[in-house]
Parts: sequence; structure tokens; C-alpha cells
Amino acid sequence: MKYGEYIRQGFHIGSDIIEAGCKHVTGDRFKQSGMRWPRPGAKNLLALRAAYLNGDWENLQQAMHN
Repeated sequence: MKYGEYIRQGFHIGSDIIEAGCKHVTGDRFKQSGMRWPRPGAKNLLALRAAYLNGDWENLQQAMHN
């Protein structure tokens, strides 16, 4: 990778922002007290949560009803 070039362009190079985002998306919903999730249910809920947080909720609802 061309780290110097990407940094000059303002891109963040480290993984800390991605890791914090994953923790926020999953941790806020999936790791509350007493919660247990089977893999299929967790995958489905994660897709819904990501759509909501990305501002794609309306598009997802339209796609589900077509």
C-alpha cells in the first residue's frame, strides 16, 4: 500500500476507527445484559442495524416490500 500517499490525501490508515465502529454497531445491541444470539439471528439483526446506522433503512424497507 502507498501509506504516505493515502495519509496526504487524508485517509486514515490505522484499524482503530474500524474496530471502534464494529464495537459500536455490535456491542450496543448484541452485548446487553443477558442477551444470547444464535448465529442466524445475529446475522439478520446485524444487517438490519447496519442498514439503520448507514441511513439505508428506507431503501431496505422498500426492497423488502417489492
